[in-house]
Amino acid sequence: MELSNEDSQDLEKCLEQCFHNAPEDMILLHQSQSSPLKANNPNERRWNKRDIADSTMMMLPTGRYLRRYKNRVPQEAGPQDEVFLWMYQAANDANVPEERWAGGLIHDETKIQQDLVLDMRGGKLHLVGWVDTGVEGNDLRTVEQGKVSELHIMIWDVIARLQDWVFSLDYILDDGGEENRPFFKSHFNGNPLDSKYMAVNFVNPTKIVVISQDFFGDIRGLHTRKLKLNEKYILWKHLISAVQWDREVHSRPIKTSQTEEMLDSNALFLMKSYQASLPDVTRLNITIELLENTSKMISIFRDHRPVKNVHDEHLQYLYDNLQWFINWHISANNDESIAKGERS
Repeated sequence: MELSNEDSQDLEKCLEQCFHNAPEDMILLHQSQSSPLKANNPNERRWNKRDIADSTMMMLPTGRYLRRYKNRVPQEAGPQDEVFLWMYQAANDANVPEERWAGGLIHDETKIQQDLVLDMRGGKLHLVGWVDTGVEGNDLRTVEQGKVSELHIMIWDVIARLQDWVFSLDYILDDGGEENRPFFKSHFNGNPLDSKYMAVNFVNPTKIVVISQDFFGDIRGLHTRKLKLNEKYILWKHLISAVQWDREVHSRPIKTSQTEEMLDSNALFLMKSYQASLPDVTRLNITIELLENTSKMISIFRDHRPVKNVHDEHLQYLYDNLQWFINWHISANNDESIAKGERS
């Protein structure tokens, strides 16, 4: 709404009188809103960046800033000395001791754009080429479709280059995709759990490296299992029945668009409420036991707070959680009534 100059001045005086004895936060809010509204250019109608930073409302950098930071070094195929030099200088500038120059390597299979290739530089899209993706495309195709030996060489070549720049590796993490599983298994002689997912660091044999697949892939995989524990079946029909009951009884039913949402604390609460409505309250005990374990595991991995030391209670929760799943795994493997292909 646009006011005449006279009305605008009157309104401004009224607001100044109203805010005369107002708290500082309210005055800051008024100033931050009124200043942009006075601007003639729509691009100037925004909050002061210092006000936003001081408010702690937004803790992460903007997408534009991330793109500028990411493209400080032009992205090319394979390991680049410019990137390693940048990391080296950043660690030195931050006065990080060399013994703490450690971290992990996260890799994922990549879908390749065959027709149009665009690159983001300086906040603007630049057309790189058509159809031919060049060396970078060939390398990415190896990650997506290549043999385990090719992926093994590519990953450990990057790790060796990191070692040359004094950066050490603590862990390797992938998403559990079909292309990554052979690479994961190639580092272990038997069951990875027996060695606690620790393998030899080929670049520095005096150290070990933890190789694991991300937690969310395991959660997604649970829905494909035939679960049976202590002669009691965990049926996905129980979850479907609980959702149907919730829709019939409550006006605002639970949303279940993701597998994870069927295994979290909300699903546990729903199942317990559904159990209380049944004549036989013991029929869902083993399903509730599963949800008690999955919901705790999901809440821990969704928690943004870091694990501070080896005595952190979250680690004990995860250990107890692991024991439950190990017992279920042993029980399923020893059950002859379950088809062999459904026991893993």
